[in-house]
Amino acid sequence: MENHQLSKGIKPKNLLLAALLGAFLPFAVLVLIILTKEDVFETWMLFPLTIIPAGGAFGGVFFYQMGFQWVPRS
Repeated sequence: MENHQLSKGIKPKNLLLAALLGAFLPFAVLVLIILTKEDVFETWMLFPLTIIPAGGAFGGVFFYQMGFQWVPRS
């Protein structure tokens, strides 16, 4: 399979959707924890609020690429 043919099928809309799905669940859980325990919230907790969903977004894009782009179709 040629490299040109591999990159031809990648659509930014699909990558964005995979990233949003991967980032939404950890972000929602962290926001829920912050909202329910407001008295223990500190400003350093904003770092995990950004880095964990970013990892989920990266994982979503990676698994989308593995499942739909990198594995050749039969």
